[in-house]
Amino acid sequence: GWSKLINLSKLHDVSQGWVDDDGKITLQATVHVVTHEYMPVNRTYRKSLCGLYYERVLQSYFEPFLKDELQRLDKLCGNSVLHKGFSDFWAALPDPKKRQLLQITMDEVLLNVKARLFSRDQPATYLAADVIFKAAHDCAHGSLSDGAHRSLVGCTSLAVVAGGEGTVLRLERLTPEAGGSGPSGSCSHVDDKAGAASDQSSSSRVMLRTHSGVMRMSNSTNFVDVFRAQVSDALDNVRALVKHLKPQSCDGTCLEAMGRQMLAVFAMCGMYIT
Repeated sequence: GWSKLINLSKLHDVSQGWVDDDGKITLQATVHVVTHEYMPVNRTYRKSLCGLYYERVLQSYFEPFLKDELQRLDKLCGNSVLHKGFSDFWAALPDPKKRQLLQITMDEVLLNVKARLFSRDQPATYLAADVIFKAAHDCAHGSLSDGAHRSLVGCTSLAVVAGGEGTVLRLERLTPEAGGSGPSGSCSHVDDKAGAASDQSSSSRVMLRTHSGVMRMSNSTNFVDVFRAQVSDALDNVRALVKHLKPQSCDGTCLEAMGRQMLAVFAMCGMYIT
């Protein structure tokens, strides 16, 4: 995994710290054992991957995928006849039918993630898929309880909340005032109680409930408009992170938060209605 070469004379110089007094060098390797498919790596390993590949993940994998989806949605939203036709169709559907269309199994979501992002020949794709696998693991196992800290990327608040039936992935697009005064590419953890106070200021909310291996979207408004807003927000956040996130400050927190939003986008992208 070394990305640079070192001169042999420097390697054998004891003062450089590579070899001990006897001229021996010790190589230490960490092995991460994957025991099941879609298993996220531990946070220490993810942090080391972020230092190497976070920018490539954002620019070469997340951004192209989101741009493709946004272009596809813009063809529909930009055509007034098609958009009105779908809006009328959606409004006329009974709620049980909407709920049937707004669901997807977690396995289907992760299979799409793996097919779209993962390549054994590209180490950066391990990280791209892993942060989404981590979000899926949190949703499937309810590892973050109610009242836990939520993540904030740009003006998007992301939280995983364990409830009575399954776990809810909640995404909210906050107003600049509610999102704070930091740069648009900033990422932080916020107390969920503080987030409750900003609920009134949120301009958009999406809730995806995971129960028994199935993700269901609770929104009953026009699906295309909600989906497009989430893709557009995710693309803005990716570009902001590329602009503001520095290697020395990339400890994995921002990419984990971005992974939650990407999970929501992949889920909506794969739902039967699309």
